Amino acid sequence: LVMEADNEKDFQDIPVIDVSALVDESLPDDDARVVETSKQIHRACRDVGFFYISEHSVSEELQDSLFLLSQRFFSLPLDEKLKIEMKHAGRNWRGFFPVGGELTSGRPDRKEGIYFGVEHPDDHPLVLSPTPMHGKNQWPQQVPEMKQVVIDYMAAVTSLGHRLMRGVAIGLGLPPRYFLDRFTDDPTILFRVFNYPFHTWATEEDEWGVRQHTDMGFLTILKQDESGGLEVRNRSGQWIEAPPKKGTFVVNIGDMLEIWTHGLYSATLHRVRNKGSSDRLSFPLFFDPNWLASLQAIPADLLDQNELQSVRSRSSS
Repeated sequence: LVMEADNEKDFQDIPVIDVSALVDESLPDDDARVVETSKQIHRACRDVGFFYISEHSVSEELQDSLFLLSQRFFSLPLDEKLKIEMKHAGRNWRGFFPVGGELTSGRPDRKEGIYFGVEHPDDHPLVLSPTPMHGKNQWPQQVPEMKQVVIDYMAAVTSLGHRLMRGVAIGLGLPPRYFLDRFTDDPTILFRVFNYPFHTWATEEDEWGVRQHTDMGFLTILKQDESGGLEVRNRSGQWIEAPPKKGTFVVNIGDMLEIWTHGLYSATLHRVRNKGSSDRLSFPLFFDPNWLASLQAIPADLLDQNELQSVRSRSSS
């Protein structure tokens, strides 16, 4: 599959991609709809680093349940939330942190959150090792329904992540199972539920829910509420809003995929400030390589040489 080159220009908005063809498991890899969707993902990863996806098959009912249960948890008194504080999980890296408990660029974030991951039994080899980020979650006893909803949501979005990575592979002109066979057969999944409390921002205030950063890993698949506040920086240094769009998730690539594609794909700076009139909830799932995968870049000769040359020219200018 050879990709046509687009004119070099900076983005002013974030594309919306209908991924129904990718999530339809009855369609073969060479189906015209699958190929066209993969081309759109390729262009978005190359030119923007962010894109919305619609028709992604994750049920609205599951999303609504997650939202309502998360609201219930964050409305609890702080001492109740601290019963599952992250420090109790050790190297598992699961549980709650309060506002100011995380730093970005050395500054406290104005958000609180809960970290979840794949549930590993006590006799799992990577738990016995012991290996960081492997083990059991801390579940809020005050919101017992949250456990099954979070497990179901992680499973649904992880499945979606596999379908998206199939599209990324096809878009790069690689075998459709390229990433699955090498990196994501058993992906490292980090799921976080963040609450950005309502805040009245002073005009000159250099403070953010999360300051500008890129994500470290592979793919981030984000559900956001209606509050808004996510901004993405283009190459000209302009901050472009990524407002909520009904029925969509926001997807962005991380540093690993930029490195693995030799800079062909861009891990784009982004930041968050709650601009709404109430608390803001967001639900990022980080779809990353198998913990034991070898982090070797894709051989450059497998990628489109004209596109790689364009990247090198841009970097040196």
